[in-house]
Amino acid sequence: MQLPVYRVAATTRLADQVEEFGQKLFGAGRGEVRERGLLAAWTGPGVAIDVDTARGGYFAADRTRLWRPDLATTRVRLPSEEEARGSGQRLLTETGALPVLRAPFRFTRPRIGGTVTAVQRRDQSRRELVRNDVRYGVDVELDLSAYGVGTVPLVGGGGRFSLTFGEAGRVIGSHGVWRSPTKEAVLMDVIPEEETDERFRALTSGIRVRDFRSRLAYYSAPSFVEQEFLAPVRVYFATIDVDGRAFPMRAVTLPACEVGPSLPRPVPQPPRGSPARPHVRPLPADLRLEPGGPVPLGVRMNTRALRDRGIDPATVLTADPGRRGRLIVHPEISPAVLRDLPGLLGTYSAGTSWIGELGGLAGSQDNAQGFVDGLADAAWSIRFNWGNANAWETDWRKNDDDWVDAVDFVFYTGHAGADGWMLVEPEDSSLVYAETAGAPDLWGEKNLDWLVIAACGPLQDDAVRAGGGNAVDRWKTAFDGLHLLMGYAEVTYDNTEEGRRLVQYARAGDTLMSAWFRTAQEIQPSKVYEPDGPIIYASTMWVGGTAGSTAGDHLWGYGDVGPDLPEPLYWACTWSGC
Repeated sequence: MQLPVYRVAATTRLADQVEEFGQKLFGAGRGEVRERGLLAAWTGPGVAIDVDTARGGYFAADRTRLWRPDLATTRVRLPSEEEARGSGQRLLTETGALPVLRAPFRFTRPRIGGTVTAVQRRDQSRRELVRNDVRYGVDVELDLSAYGVGTVPLVGGGGRFSLTFGEAGRVIGSHGVWRSPTKEAVLMDVIPEEETDERFRALTSGIRVRDFRSRLAYYSAPSFVEQEFLAPVRVYFATIDVDGRAFPMRAVTLPACEVGPSLPRPVPQPPRGSPARPHVRPLPADLRLEPGGPVPLGVRMNTRALRDRGIDPATVLTADPGRRGRLIVHPEISPAVLRDLPGLLGTYSAGTSWIGELGGLAGSQDNAQGFVDGLADAAWSIRFNWGNANAWETDWRKNDDDWVDAVDFVFYTGHAGADGWMLVEPEDSSLVYAETAGAPDLWGEKNLDWLVIAACGPLQDDAVRAGGGNAVDRWKTAFDGLHLLMGYAEVTYDNTEEGRRLVQYARAGDTLMSAWFRTAQEIQPSKVYEPDGPIIYASTMWVGGTAGSTAGDHLWGYGDVGPDLPEPLYWACTWSGC
């Protein structure tokens, strides 16, 4: 069998008209246009648009409203689904965001999704569901009936357009990417399905696969990745067995012809020593601190120790008004606290655990490495980076005070389901929610603020898909001071970029929830491309109380961070469709 392969290229059209695009989209007045290489950015009052002319994508957001769930303003008057369909099609066409497609390319039927939040209060048995916004979206697909294969979807994050509506139908977000064919298609031989099946079996030889199936698709890269050819791939979906427990496997994309995305080549890690020791970076030996003076990049204060002594952390260190992400010693710090300050300081720290080629996932190692590289570039200390046979379950539970709960930020990527995620022995091969119930000392009791599970879970919920259960009930016992648990509520696709993009957007000043949702929206397809496949939802679980909530947490040094709440008054979870 032969199928067409297309040479594609990005367009500069939206970049050339970025200010007009912003005014039409948000109804805002004049803004500031900045160009950095092939990136055109427009910033208006509370809104911003990035257009990447080299890679073909754009992202637009009202930063004051998009992905900002808040109990005081969550019930807003939203447009109906019918109104969203009409306004979405009209606005995407009028603004020039939608390309003109030629056969065999066409748009799918519009889909309506959006963001929803569930809130469960400690003193109430029932939870409240609130819809935060409404999203209109369309994807590009190929009608290859002439080649005997019918309709074929795009996967990879590209070939998608969306418009998000908030209060009274106001546009609060939009994104899209398309690279148009530049020449006539070239027919190429398709690798027989039996051969790619064998490659998948070889890739997953280290785990027990209960069943698998594949789907023909075309790979369209995310908006921030350059792409030369649009070519066919086979996407593999599977269920794996971990100690008798069924976990969905992250979807794996294999090239279906000689041209297409290649899998990364993992670098084996040396075996983990026993006992292994975390990497701890000391404070600078020549550290000198003065009122109003700078604090070295990556240095943080122990807020728990300060509060235990009755000291407000805001009176110790404060944001440097001239440099994003930097701190200064408070100009009016008391002499006594200044004297003791070196003993109250440390470095921001992070760690990763990942299941890569051991679990048939070629992208995990680079995915995790992008996370640690981004934070190391901000002078964070990387305490651990354990992959495959080194990703011990005991780091998360029995010995969490030395590993997972000893850092500020943890990123996991591998296999997960609603109940938990895959790790490796020496004692257990998974971490499941039942193991967090009743644990006297879990995540956040010592240090951990934010946790990402970049896999196929663990926040499945009836709020976004029948049979998902109640994610808040399952995972609330894991919060022992933890601020955010970020993950997914559906099967997702293996990739190399989630960790890198999450840190990049967080360092640009986005809230961590916004950075995660944008990352997922740009990398994951809108749905699981199987018959009647469900929408893929990214998700963030957070907590709140009388002192505030953690929904608006920023990366340390890049904005506000909510309070530590080991006994929150409520738990909440927000889901946003990709």
